[in-house]
Amino acid sequence: MKIILSQLFPNAEYKEAAEEVTGDSVVLPLVDIPVLSVVEADVATGQASEFLRGICEQSYNQIEKMDIAARPTNMSIAKNNTTIGVDIMRYTFTFVFDVVTDPTLATPVAEPNA
Repeated sequence: MKIILSQLFPNAEYKEAAEEVTGDSVVLPLVDIPVLSVVEADVATGQASEFLRGICEQSYNQIEKMDIAARPTNMSIAKNNTTIGVDIMRYTFTFVFDVVTDPTLATPVAEPNA
């Protein structure tokens, strides 16, 4: 079943380049997520799975480009590609975070300063 982006992020908005962003926001330009198209990023009709795959793919690719010594030590990401049919690949991303736990919130362990 298709889920749309607003089902995962109810306050998400799509902004054209010239539009002003108001309020506290996280803005990811589409140029930073090259596997994601304008149609897929549409909050009302775009596929949330494509948005999430784009975020995972870009995160993985950027971390893989880093020198090993510069990579995070308290978090990692792995990607596995499996062929499951003719012209069908299954991408499996595994994110691992070391967290400091407390009764109300698990927060990521701070990375050491370089």
